[in-house]
Amino acid sequence: MEKHEISELTADIFTVHYTDIESERFDSKSFRNADEELYNQFVKKVTTKRFSIT
Repeated sequence: MEKHEISELTADIFTVHYTDIESERFDSKSFRNADEELYNQFVKKVTTKRFSIT
């Protein structure tokens, strides 16, 4: 889609949108390197599910 400079594509009953999203993320790797002890006090493990269509 990017190659053809389009952001929306309709196929049968589906419409696919491909857009840029800007966000800010916390750099946990740098934080861990800067203060590993404090990092370990706040880190928690989570489990997520991934849904894929192929």
